Amino acid sequence: MATRCIGFATLVLTASILMLGIYAQSECGGDSNVINTQCRSFIEKDGPKIPPSEPCCEAMKGVDVSCYCKYVIPRIENMISVENA
Repeated sequence: MATRCIGFATLVLTASILMLGIYAQSECGGDSNVINTQCRSFIEKDGPKIPPSEPCCEAMKGVDVSCYCKYVIPRIENMISVENA
């Protein structure tokens, strides 16, 4: 269960950072460059269906994931795979 929650949080956060960059980062926390680098491959539609890596999980620490949820727009939803999260 915890792995699934971390995966979903990673999905929402990474997708939001990819699309909204600095604005979302300044409001919700985290380092967008590190999160993008460490987590992107885990949520892409064509990416592997595997749990996020330890560096990805580390990048997510201290981030307000619920804050990023308000940035999920249809364009983001089309780029990501909930199954991979």
